[in-house]
Amino acid sequence: MFGKKRIWHFTAPRTATLHDLLIYTLPPSSSFESLLKAQAIWLHKQRLTDPNTVIQKGSTLRVFLSTHQHKTFTLLPEHIFQETPDWIVLIKPQGLLVAPDATSIHNNLSYAVANYLKTFKPTAITRLDYAVGGLVLFAKHKDAEKKLFKAMQDGQIKKLYWAILETSLPSKTFVKIQEPLLFSKKAIVDPNGKSALSYFFLKKEITPKLTWASVVPVTGRRHQIRAHAAFAKYPVAGDTTYGSQEKLKTKALALLCVGYSFTFNKKRVRIRWTAAQSTLESLIGNPL
Repeated sequence: MFGKKRIWHFTAPRTATLHDLLIYTLPPSSSFESLLKAQAIWLHKQRLTDPNTVIQKGSTLRVFLSTHQHKTFTLLPEHIFQETPDWIVLIKPQGLLVAPDATSIHNNLSYAVANYLKTFKPTAITRLDYAVGGLVLFAKHKDAEKKLFKAMQDGQIKKLYWAILETSLPSKTFVKIQEPLLFSKKAIVDPNGKSALSYFFLKKEITPKLTWASVVPVTGRRHQIRAHAAFAKYPVAGDTTYGSQEKLKTKALALLCVGYSFTFNKKRVRIRWTAAQSTLESLIGNPL
């Protein structure tokens, strides 16, 4: 589920086509055809898709390699949580990207949704980190996408997460964290960062070291929940990037997006994935 990736650099020793330069020089186990199909070969800031593209002598190509780039993610019935004529909510597995990365355009949720809809290529309204699972919202046509993006920009789409935090249940079960975050490889609390506000509702102690919590990120900064939880000294279980000592069965984090609330065409929408409890239980190996 969780792939590794690396970058291979190649400087053209002569002017030739992309095919002629790379067909015999790629790293072992790398297929030129599969890399071209995945659009994983880059020149400057552009993906190369034509094997007959002429590469000038001295130009440096970047080839992004990963263990999952030959795969194509396809939506199954169990991934579709809720669907209307205007939007669709999907359950993203942990270890899957929401959007394409440099290694592949195929193995991500957005590509699968475009294939499912056929007549519309959407951009995700909401996003989740690679190791985080749960609900992701997409529009099904341009008008809906415009309205939902506007609602997102105006802070009108409220999100709810469930998390297993690395702490015993404290006496104070409601925690408000309002600390600015600056992102560089990871999010850190920094006075020069962007404003960020999270509400943590600590619900139940699972073990002496783990507590189940509901989390409402009022703002939507990158890695916000993970950074704020670490700042409060109870990192998300499995999140070694932010100080967790808890080893889970997979590289996934014990963090799931389980709900949205928003208004669409003057109607209030409330979405809740209550069955997410079993997913958290399987991650930590304990009942909630």
